[in-house]
Amino acid sequence: MSSNINLELIGPVNMYLGMGIKIVAAIFCGGLIGIDRELKMKPAGIKTNVLICLGSTLYTAVAILNHLDNTGLNAFDPNRTVAQIVSGIGFLGAGAIIHGKGEFVTGLTTAATIWTVAAVGVTIGTGYVFVALIFTVTVLVVLWIIDPLFTLLNIMSITSMEILSMGSVSGVIKAIVEMNNIQLTQMSEDIVDVEKDIRVLHIRSRMNTKRLKGIISEVQALPQVKRVNYKIVQRK
Repeated sequence: MSSNINLELIGPVNMYLGMGIKIVAAIFCGGLIGIDRELKMKPAGIKTNVLICLGSTLYTAVAILNHLDNTGLNAFDPNRTVAQIVSGIGFLGAGAIIHGKGEFVTGLTTAATIWTVAAVGVTIGTGYVFVALIFTVTVLVVLWIIDPLFTLLNIMSITSMEILSMGSVSGVIKAIVEMNNIQLTQMSEDIVDVEKDIRVLHIRSRMNTKRLKGIISEVQALPQVKRVNYKIVQRK
């Protein structure tokens, strides 16, 4: 069995130390992206993204170790393992898209994030830990900057809001929307914890993105509201 693993900028290290570094890097990168998803109340949160990154890392790392230990006619090809990861992760992505509700297709960003986190895991498993960190930061920048950019450009858009609350706030929210002359296209409410009466209200509306910040502030001021997340679904 090969006793060394090659890591970017470090070189050959002991196999167990190398695997430990890869595991820590996978938890860190998957966790960073997962935190963003968790704060935005997406179905794929911290645990999901960490496990995706860890799984991709492990599959790739083991495939490379098998390739190094079998250099004869029956040598393992790590590229085949990576190809299976790319296709296999699509099942999780499809599940995230199907989870979406209403007239519009939702969950595409979550699905794309899952796919990208798997790619980060593959990069770590291959030994390019620092490249994976750079890509993780890049993913976070994309997730953080797009919606504020739409708001800055003053674009009319279909906006999706998710409101986490203790008890129902649908009536109050509908009144706020109507008072601001915003076109409400869809509203639905899910009970996520019956005992504590924790609910998530889903709203879709057409508005000028310049007004979005004020609406969110008004909603967040309600005592029952615990968290508000928004997303630009479609520009007009």
